[in-house]
Amino acid sequence: METSARKPMPGSPWDIEDSLELYGVNAWGNGYFGINAAGHVVVRPDQTNEHEIDLHEVIRGLEARDLTTPVVVRFSDILRHRLKRLHDAFATAIAENDYRNRYTAVFPIKVNQQRLVVEEVYATGASSASASRWARSPSCSP
Repeated sequence: METSARKPMPGSPWDIEDSLELYGVNAWGNGYFGINAAGHVVVRPDQTNEHEIDLHEVIRGLEARDLTTPVVVRFSDILRHRLKRLHDAFATAIAENDYRNRYTAVFPIKVNQQRLVVEEVYATGASSASASRWARSPSCSP
């Protein structure tokens, strides 16, 4: 597989744009991931620089607590933001097309059964008999 990313020239300085291009961050990050001025990977849960989280700093914080990598870092705000965008897109389409019926999002529970994911989806109003039973089951009680 060939890549169109430019190759660094020996002796030339490396910059943030080189990293963004080499790793294709703009292609897969969708505004949720980037590289900051320090060269660290950052997460932007709502696609704004205002709420940027430096993953290097997160790892340093874990090390300060005697935790070691690898770790799973979950950003539920990204899921919330994506669900809101999906909801807003449907609301806009409904208004633009004068749709008079009712719309309810349905989440296929088999896609992701992790408690935090299901709770976030359920909180946005998505409907699923499986999800509602799952959310009320005793095994999922805090």
